[in-house]
Amino acid sequence: MGKKLFPFISILILVMLACSLPGAISPAGITNTPPAVSATGVPPGGTSVTPEVVSPLPPLLPVLQVVYGKGGDLWLWTEASGLTQLTSTGTDTSPRLSPDGQQVAFLRGEELWVINKDGSNLRQLVSTAYLASLVAPASGRAVLHWFKWEPLSNNVFFGTSTVGEAYTVPAYDLQRVSADGGTVPSILEAAGLGGMVTFSPNGTLVALAQPTSIFLMNTDGSNYHEAITFDLVQTYSEWFYIPEVVWFADSSEFRTVIPAHDALGNPSEGTTFWSVPVSGSPVDMAGFTAVPAFQNAPRISPDGLDVAYLSPNGTDSELHLNGFMIGDELFSSYPADQWGLVGWAPDSSGFVYWADDKRSLWFGHIGSVAVRLTDTPHTENLRWVDGTRILFTNDSELRIGVPGGASTVIDTGLTGSFDFTNQ
Repeated sequence: MGKKLFPFISILILVMLACSLPGAISPAGITNTPPAVSATGVPPGGTSVTPEVVSPLPPLLPVLQVVYGKGGDLWLWTEASGLTQLTSTGTDTSPRLSPDGQQVAFLRGEELWVINKDGSNLRQLVSTAYLASLVAPASGRAVLHWFKWEPLSNNVFFGTSTVGEAYTVPAYDLQRVSADGGTVPSILEAAGLGGMVTFSPNGTLVALAQPTSIFLMNTDGSNYHEAITFDLVQTYSEWFYIPEVVWFADSSEFRTVIPAHDALGNPSEGTTFWSVPVSGSPVDMAGFTAVPAFQNAPRISPDGLDVAYLSPNGTDSELHLNGFMIGDELFSSYPADQWGLVGWAPDSSGFVYWADDKRSLWFGHIGSVAVRLTDTPHTENLRWVDGTRILFTNDSELRIGVPGGASTVIDTGLTGSFDFTNQ
């Protein structure tokens, strides 16, 4: 189910993704006609392509660097110097690079630690003793639910969850700790008043999303207020739907999509696309009928102007784009349980979806035939470095490649997540 600050300089030649096909809205060029799947598995709106081998250019500043988990240890890869092992405990996971690319925050067991990117100055930020102080033992134990670097300071924001006998329940709190270490975290918002954090592009504001509200505040904790409220989205399970938050580049507002409260109980209930200004009231930008959010959630373009969504149509679902400027446009249709949205390119030029297999990703946009995004059979953990490069995993391989073109292996044996900066 995710609520940019850095300049991107390409070092690889962009491969042309598709030939222009004006007005193409379905694979066969016939509106609302589900496409046939060939023996090669070509999906809706797609065409098979032979990846072009792209020769890398010499590294230019800024330099891409990627940190990742491998067998419980942390490793760093850079374009300039290759691989460096940062830790060797066998218990380290979930690395996050600081905005300046000089430090790595990570989990060691259930604690939060940080280390410099050269492997020096290891220090603890959040201990198990501190986490134990947050929850009464009879209620369970507190664990870190998420953590993020604050853009304009040497602080890390985080939230917690309570692990009980049957379920892990998010606290929807908000806490902050200095990455310098040696200080006790500060609770900015108590349980129930925080949420999942999305920082504004200028780094001075933060949106806090939770199941029925999105709050706004300054990163110093001031000017806290509720920006938008909505009904709980039914998921028919123990997890809660948290709406996506996409900020405008000038930090004046954010966009969000609020799915139907109960899409199964009331199939005609609409999903809404909202503009939420920093000062002023929310504005309903568009409404449409989407598949239940727990099946596939709508995705907002990075520029905040459009939203891609799947709409039910009998046994099929249709992929639409809806925006304030373009209205509603149909891309294609396909059997409902055989495809789904993944996200957008960072320049909002097109969207990514999976077809037939959740690890088979395709890139498309209105007016052109889609192309396979990668040259590997299993594409997971997709991250866009910029408009011309992507990072992803293929089974245990960490790869870097060109959308629609060739990729190369950075390392093998990955057992955890990865993060990057392009400084």
